[in-house]
Amino acid sequence: MSAPLVPLGPASAYALYDLVEAYMLSTYPDVTVRHTKTQTAFARKVQFAWVTQPLHRADLGGIQFYLSLPFVLESPRVVRFSCPSRERYMHQFVLRSPEDLDAELKEWIGLSWAMVGPGRR
Repeated sequence: MSAPLVPLGPASAYALYDLVEAYMLSTYPDVTVRHTKTQTAFARKVQFAWVTQPLHRADLGGIQFYLSLPFVLESPRVVRFSCPSRERYMHQFVLRSPEDLDAELKEWIGLSWAMVGPGRR
């Protein structure tokens, strides 16, 4: 039996966001960050990744991370996915610890970043 899920404090969620933003900006220097009231978007020509606050009480202390890809990811890490257009599938993840931003997720981020292309500035 697994241990009960214990929500982390808000400071942990901020630290996770800082980790994601630092990774995006250091790995992909052409990425721009846009903050709104409810989310943060990462973009090149178009937005390809987003971070929001937890949607459910059980996820407090974590962050919701969304990634757009041209295919459906078959992974237990994907909480849910949707299809906002024929060429894009939106995947939702919950990041609860720094270890969740691992090589596998970074590979998917790279695919999503490459998918949107450099675009025009």
